[in-house]
Amino acid sequence: MSDSDQFRAAERHGPIEEVFPEIFMVSGNMSMGRGFRIGRNMVILRQGTDLTLVNSVRLSSAGEAALEKLGEVKHLVRLGNYHGVDDAYFKHRYDATFWCQAGSDNTPEPPVDAFISADVSFPDPKAKVFTFEMTKKPEAALIIEQNSLLITCDSFQHYKSRRGFSIMAQIMMPIMGFGKGVIIGPLWLKAMTPEGGSLEDDFRRLVDLPFDTLISGHGQICKGTARNQAVAAVDKTFAATSKA
Repeated sequence: MSDSDQFRAAERHGPIEEVFPEIFMVSGNMSMGRGFRIGRNMVILRQGTDLTLVNSVRLSSAGEAALEKLGEVKHLVRLGNYHGVDDAYFKHRYDATFWCQAGSDNTPEPPVDAFISADVSFPDPKAKVFTFEMTKKPEAALIIEQNSLLITCDSFQHYKSRRGFSIMAQIMMPIMGFGKGVIIGPLWLKAMTPEGGSLEDDFRRLVDLPFDTLISGHGQICKGTARNQAVAAVDKTFAATSKA
């Protein structure tokens, strides 16, 4: 048995695609239980020959070969507390520096090498860190101003189609509140909101950032209308308690 066999196996994924200069993404999927499979995304940032992987998704051998043609994997970043099942594999495979927020421990491996925060320089200087302040567990996002790009994990999600979803997931996701367009992840929101509290202020700060494109940990890229859709999602989600 090879060393890599101790980790979760790679699942189906598409090709690595360049969405902006030096910014790439790959869409894969993930089994959440028998018959329930959803899509997920990894973002790859390149600075020179250094690669930073955000929201890790383990790749096939062919996918890894394509990744290594882009550059050398130097950094691995977990934005969301509920992601990270492939972080330990990438750490093992590439000996990358692993970054996450303090307390992001739903997936305890690998050990943290460095913490991300709004006050710490991100490993790729074109990205800036946004942190949620009111969530029960840590959650972050990245803003890349030169491309008007927002990168999230589970907070904002975007669904244009159910591509990569199993039939059961295609049926159940709308029932569970996962509608089309930009949404706030309903299960994430329930898990992350303190009893008697609200995450509205966090989301109002987030939609004040300059972006028109969104790449989330799930769904598809949203280009051009992401901020307008995100504002509408915030308005809809917090309508009952809005201060406006």
